[in-house]
This record gives sequence, C-alpha cells and structure tokens, in this order.
Amino acid sequence: MNARKTIAIAVILALAIGAYLFDQGRRERNEETRLQESRLVAAGSDSIVSLQLERRTSDEPIHLEKIDDRWRLTQPVADGADEQTVRDLLRQIDQARRQTPFVPRGGVAEYGLDEPTVTVRITTVDGELPPLHIGDRTPDDTASYARFGDDREVFVVDRSLVRVLGSTVLQLRDKRLLPVDI
Repeated sequence: MNARKTIAIAVILALAIGAYLFDQGRRERNEETRLQESRLVAAGSDSIVSLQLERRTSDEPIHLEKIDDRWRLTQPVADGADEQTVRDLLRQIDQARRQTPFVPRGGVAEYGLDEPTVTVRITTVDGELPPLHIGDRTPDDTASYARFGDDREVFVVDRSLVRVLGSTVLQLRDKRLLPVDI
C-alpha cells in the first residue's frame, strides 16, 4: 500500500511539473509574440533597403539607399555613407519598440504630430512602410510621441531613437579620405 501511495504522489508531482513547464513555455511564446508585435519594423533592420529622414528644421530630406550591400547617401548629396553610423541607426530602429499605445481624444496636435519633428520613410524588401512621424517629447523627457502615417494610434518611442534619427548629413557621410576596401 505504501508503494501505491508513493507512485500516486510521484505521478501527481510529475503532472504538476509538466503543467508548470507547459505554462512557462506558453508565457514565453506570448511574451516573444508581444515583443515582435511592438517592433517598429517587424521584419527587422536587415530588410531595410532605403531610409529617408525629413526634419521640420531642414528643407532637404536625407535619403540613404542600400546599393550592392553598401549604404549610400543619395540626397542631398550623392556620396558613400559612413557604414558604422548607418549600422548604429539601423540597430536603433531594430531595437525600437512601440510603447504605451493610446488613441488621443483631442487629436494629435497636442503631441506635436500635426507638424512632426522628424518623419522617417522606410522601404524594406517587401515595399514601403507607412511613414513614422516623431512629435514632441514626453513630459519626463525620456521619450517622444510617434505614430505611423495617418493612424489614430499614438505611441511612445525612446529618445535614443530620436537622437540617432537626428544625424546630420556630415555624420552620415563617409569620412574616409580614400574609400578603398581591402
């Protein structure tokens, strides 16, 4: 009789451990799905083939294009791009997440999205994404308000993304004296 109780307890314990592990796996998959859905570029930065940065303070947009696996500035000047600076920009875009999404009651003007500070136009291998508009800073100055295209949903993006999107032509331009790959 003691052996039966021990076996029954072992079976119950094994079932409880199995249920716990199954639930943990489900929670991890749900968290991974939630993180994937919050990405600005769902396919990842490797799929990006061109970027255009339009600033409220500048008349001319900055256009970067990936040509033969190398990034090039095509506007306002045609020149090679600083690969490290572009990689940093792409890494920030890849790591950026849509945080605390909400639909504003009174419109987007109070968040600076009627006249965005920066508009980013991203083209991936699958086509052009809706433009990303970056507006005013949040009251705690750690993030900025943003939205895609004319979407009513507003979300928050980290200031590190906004800083890198503020890169100038000089920062993005290839600075090598003799741009030769060895």
